[in-house]
Amino acid sequence: MVAIFGLLDCFTTVAATGLFGAKEVNPLMAFIININWQTFAIVKIAVTVCVCLTLLYTDKLLATIANTNSKSFRLANVFVKTALIGLVSFMFVTVLNNSIVLSHLI
Repeated sequence: MVAIFGLLDCFTTVAATGLFGAKEVNPLMAFIININWQTFAIVKIAVTVCVCLTLLYTDKLLATIANTNSKSFRLANVFVKTALIGLVSFMFVTVLNNSIVLSHLI
């Protein structure tokens, strides 16, 4: 889900900024997209891949823990699941916002 939203965010941002003159709000990403859209896409996709791999690795690491009843395991598990839900929610809102901006520009 994170990967799909990451790719959609990249595509809608490049389309809105490159084709219709919208502005990127994130100052770092605005700087990168002003260099060229290919660099922006590479950075955006690389960040998405890193986040996905981190979440997968963390999930696999938690799966190796024998004592799943310990307080530290339960806290770590809740933290990872909450972070994932928060990330997916944030990315959903971002893609929705980009889509609304695109629909107004077309």
